[in-house]
Formats: sequence, C-alpha cells, structure tokens
Amino acid sequence: MIRNRNNLIYVSAASVWEIAIKSALGKLKVSENFTSVINEQGFENLDVTVEHAWGVSGLPRIHNDPFDRLLVSQAMSEGLTLITHDLRLSDYGAPCLTV
Repeated sequence: MIRNRNNLIYVSAASVWEIAIKSALGKLKVSENFTSVINEQGFENLDVTVEHAWGVSGLPRIHNDPFDRLLVSQAMSEGLTLITHDLRLSDYGAPCLTV
C-alpha cells in the first residue's frame, strides 16, 4: 500500500516524535535528513491535534504504549487505516493493516 503512488500515505508527527526519541537514546539509527526523506517520498504530514490527544482518554487499556495509543486515536478520528506490525492495535476497532 505504501509503495502504490495512488494511495495517500500520512506520517504522524507522533511517529516522528517517537523515532526522534529512540534516535536520541541510541536505540535507533536514523539519517540526519530523516524529515527530508519523508517529504521526498510524497507522504502527507499528520499533525497531532487536541482531538487526537483527547481521543486517547476514551480508549480501553489494551496497549500501554502512549505513541501507539495516539496513533490509534488519530486513525479513528481521521478515518484512516493504521499500518502496523503490532497485532494488538486492531483490538481497538480502528482500521488496521498488519504487516
């Protein structure tokens, strides 16, 4: 789905934030021009809104990762499909494509 240029792909600011934290902690190696690479791929930016953040409060405690919970809230709020490796995220009822 991501490689298909006919699909509109969003990259959440929450995902970039989590990548930045893991990079700063030395848990993940990321190119210095990471944001440029994202933009060059033609992905759309998905900002975190107040609605997205508040939406986390209504989610059951299926998952403890705050970033993943925020991504679920964004997907539900925006009517988007969340592409993930984490099978547990589909338990929230948000549309998920597990890869």
